[in-house]
Amino acid sequence: MIGFRTQKIEAFELIPEEFLQSDELMTYKDKLRFMIEQLVTDPDNTFFWVLFNKDKLVGFMFAFIVPIGHYCFVEQAHVKNNTPSSQTKKCVVMLEEFCRQKGCKVIKMNTSRNPIAFGRRWGFEVYSYNMIKKVGE
Repeated sequence: MIGFRTQKIEAFELIPEEFLQSDELMTYKDKLRFMIEQLVTDPDNTFFWVLFNKDKLVGFMFAFIVPIGHYCFVEQAHVKNNTPSSQTKKCVVMLEEFCRQKGCKVIKMNTSRNPIAFGRRWGFEVYSYNMIKKVGE
């Protein structure tokens, strides 16, 4: 689609708060701090992709290589509604190439969204369930 471009960037750009959804486990600031630390301490094993529509940021993906187990973990990914799937598929292709270069065979991610949609759009499959138990104060 005309007007969209994808790029993997080396420098970290701050991500708007609306793109990083806080949850009960990590706040927006904690997630942002983690991503910046990962990018600074291990840039060769960090994948950061952004998608612009003209000059507006409409999506991003942040992933890194986990040294123990040697797999790639997608820490954060977000795309604004009505962004064409064809544009986001370019990101997945770039992530797969990054993983091949690093010798990884598996990409893992957690989602609170529909896992069937992830499979249909980007080729992921449900592998296991991520469970949490809240600990009272």
